[in-house]
Amino acid sequence: MLASADSRKYSGEIEQRTNDRTADSKKESSTDQIRVHLKLFSPTKADKWDTRHASIDSSSNYTLTMARESDLDDRKTRERHLEDQLQDIESGDIPSDYEDDFLDCESCVDCYLHFEWLEMIVGKVTLQRTEFSQETQIADCKAYLIRRHEIADSFWDAMTDLDPQIDELAFELFDRYGCLQPKFKNHPLRRGCSVWNGELDEGDILIIGDIRVSRSQRRKGIGSKLVHAILEPTGRKSRDFFALISP
Repeated sequence: MLASADSRKYSGEIEQRTNDRTADSKKESSTDQIRVHLKLFSPTKADKWDTRHASIDSSSNYTLTMARESDLDDRKTRERHLEDQLQDIESGDIPSDYEDDFLDCESCVDCYLHFEWLEMIVGKVTLQRTEFSQETQIADCKAYLIRRHEIADSFWDAMTDLDPQIDELAFELFDRYGCLQPKFKNHPLRRGCSVWNGELDEGDILIIGDIRVSRSQRRKGIGSKLVHAILEPTGRKSRDFFALISP
């Protein structure tokens, strides 16, 4: 009986310590602050809000700010785009009045400056453990809002030489006029459950690129939180759109 009582007492102490650690862990996790930060890259494009909605600076789900040069993760890509655009101006492919936009190229952060139909949105998720600790980035992705009606006559041509994630989806899914390719509507295998009809032939297109989440933060809904944050302002910028997420 004594051995049994000691065993129960020891077991109870272990259980209590386990419960204490669990409570401490929950207490620590409850102080974690997860925030979504969205960046827009062109003031003129950022001002394009659907007439049904007023522009917003942020919401309870995210903060929304204009990007700076320090936000660019690929300076060489930006410089290459700017060089291509300057060459287009010199060759006459772009109206000369665009030249004023390039007078301050060093401070320009929009890689797609003269593509008025294309707006880039960059989203990042940060984690702050305590009130006094620094924020750590745990997820990020890029999204591209394509105003399809502005390039319907030359969809494929417009998609050429853009971000690879845009190219792949645009040429794989859509025809030269920006409509969903017939094989995804009629093909016995590629049409899947045949849910796609004409609804993807109209409206703007939001392409959400690779969503990168830190290994330790996966399976916690971080990616979904980021996607929903991007969808919210897009719904205010576009009257009618659908979203595609890069596989």
